Amino acid sequence: MRVRINYTSALSPCGTTPKGEVEDYSINVENWINMEPVSGTVASGDSVEVSSTIDGSKVAAGEYSYNIVINSNDPDDPEYTIGYEFLVIPMLVEASAEPAAVCPGGSSQLNAVAVGGSGEYTYTWTSDPEGFSSNEQNPVFENIMQTTTFIVEVYDGENQVIGETGVEVYPEPEVNLGEDASICQGEEHTFFAGGDYASYLWSTGSEEAQITVSESSDYWLEVSNEFGCMNSDTVSLYVNELPQVNLGPDTTICEDESLVLDAGNPDAVYYWSTGATTETITVDTNNFDFGFYEFWVEVTDMNSCMNSDTVVVELKNCSFGMDEIFSQTQIDIYPNPSEGIFTLNIQSPSSQSIRISILNASGQEIYKSGKIAVDGNYKKEIRLQDQQSGVFMLMIEKDGNYKMEKIVLR
Repeated sequence: MRVRINYTSALSPCGTTPKGEVEDYSINVENWINMEPVSGTVASGDSVEVSSTIDGSKVAAGEYSYNIVINSNDPDDPEYTIGYEFLVIPMLVEASAEPAAVCPGGSSQLNAVAVGGSGEYTYTWTSDPEGFSSNEQNPVFENIMQTTTFIVEVYDGENQVIGETGVEVYPEPEVNLGEDASICQGEEHTFFAGGDYASYLWSTGSEEAQITVSESSDYWLEVSNEFGCMNSDTVSLYVNELPQVNLGPDTTICEDESLVLDAGNPDAVYYWSTGATTETITVDTNNFDFGFYEFWVEVTDMNSCMNSDTVVVELKNCSFGMDEIFSQTQIDIYPNPSEGIFTLNIQSPSSQSIRISILNASGQEIYKSGKIAVDGNYKKEIRLQDQQSGVFMLMIEKDGNYKMEKIVLR
């Protein structure tokens, strides 16, 4: 017997022959169904996947049902039938979006591919949520701010089909640099990104999570997340100038004189080395003994910025006529300022007896010599390395009269 397998549509014999001769039969298999694979071996307890493909172009529109019969050598279940039902429609549309996910404000190219029908199509696009519509086949949707489903209706004059596609909107990174900041001249301020991001870019060019700055300016930061979405924030830094404080040059006053030291900057907060908290203080011999004094003041303005100044004032007993007493005596001290070692050189045309003392800025005596005989020339090395830097007073005593020299230790 010869058997021919023809892929047609309906089962029917091909013809007849007289008895005893070769008989030809044809088995018609539906050519719009394809099974893959059609045979195979499955191990016990295992499974195999069989795919079924339907070619809708080879059948008319309508509802269909068919059975897949699987035969095996399993004695308990030699035949297994799977039933299928499907619908063939005259026209089909496939909708897509590229890209299918964007950052907020991004755009996507929408595409509609229709098959079947008359071939003359009209397209109507809408969206959910509402806000987008188009009659183009492949429109572009811009400035997408939320995840959106796009619906396209295709009409060929007789049939209408609907397709859908979606565009996901990735979350945007949230960045907040905080409030604007202010600092005082000479200070620094650090701005923090305030989150964990994939990348950072500051207006300064830094790519770190924070920057430290000291100049008045607007500073912006751009960040991106793991999806490549970006966001930015801007913050301002204001640098306030320090209050201007000037107590004037170092000076000398006599016992019958007074000196007013003025820190300026009305309505500021003051703190003097004397403990006073007023804008001005008065220096005279009613409040201080003769000698050298270092006065300083700290001034804090309404911006909480602080500045200071220092002045050295000598309170001198002018009634003793010390200038005449020491007029023929040359006193030199060098180097001044010094890192800690000074040389005192005294030249006198006649023999005389002196004593040397050194006072710190608080008036405390830190060095005192015995009686020194000067006959023509006297030189002495003074060592102050164990003292903190500042202003010191060298006091030379002769016959109960004093001469002061300021020395500066760096």
